[in-house]
Amino acid sequence: MDNLITLCGAHHRTLHRGQLVIEGHSSGNLLFRHADGTHYGRIVDPRATTAYEQAFHALRSLGFREREARGTLDALRATHTGEPTFESILRQALAMLTTEH
Repeated sequence: MDNLITLCGAHHRTLHRGQLVIEGHSSGNLLFRHADGTHYGRIVDPRATTAYEQAFHALRSLGFREREARGTLDALRATHTGEPTFESILRQALAMLTTEH
């Protein structure tokens, strides 16, 4: 139950596309972020947002669960250095995910 919130259709779709990141639990404070990690409603870096969104889709297409892909990309947002490109994000995400398995 702590993982359930009500979203409008548009935000629900953006969440499952990897364009929206929601952190926290419904019983506490929730934090909404864009795919590039910026706070929701702030100006985003369109290249970084697209790169993270594409990486999310690539991981899902490779068979990783949504939760795995989301968690890995969340960890990368916190530690990624340099220009976030699709290739660099995907490489690091795959390295993290395959090390765990």
